[in-house]
Amino acid sequence: MLSIRLVRVGKKHSPAFRIVVQEKHRAPSSKYVEKVGHYIPHQNPKVLELNTERIQYWISKGAQPTDTVHNMLISQDIIKDKKRSITNISKKRSGKLSAKADAAKEKAAAKAEAEAAKAADEAEVPAEDAPAEPEAEKPAEEAASAAEEKKEEKKEEAPAAEEKPAGEKKEDAPVEEKKEEEKAAE
Repeated sequence: MLSIRLVRVGKKHSPAFRIVVQEKHRAPSSKYVEKVGHYIPHQNPKVLELNTERIQYWISKGAQPTDTVHNMLISQDIIKDKKRSITNISKKRSGKLSAKADAAKEKAAAKAEAEAAKAADEAEVPAEDAPAEPEAEKPAEEAASAAEEKKEEKKEEAPAAEEKPAGEKKEDAPVEEKKEEEKAAE
């Protein structure tokens, strides 16, 4: 099978590329069937020269352009297609990405479960609002009213403790308040 690919030529820090038709499984530096263009990315402006007739001929014969060459041919309007993604992800990086994706899926599943539980709780709340057991609610209401009465007693007792004569110790006053609260609670 033939491929249309880039072959690197040029000096150490100034690469240039030939665009060649070559057997797909051969090394890029080995013999090629035909040179169909060249590309020099470091010149200003970049140089890209292609022999469009020969490229179309080889594509018609079944030659497959590599992803980079495919994108170059699209940018030069030689072929009509979508550009291909050229990003290569290493095995190590793909493992990390899959781990992150798994964690995100787990987090989304947990969030969905929490929302479902919340919706279920909201659906049950109206059933609990109905007075199914009026006797069970009465002790709760009595406990709430008793707690409010204790708060009111504390508010009333606090000014009385401040009005005591100066002869009494301030430390004794909180002890007396605690004793009165205990008696009220009984």
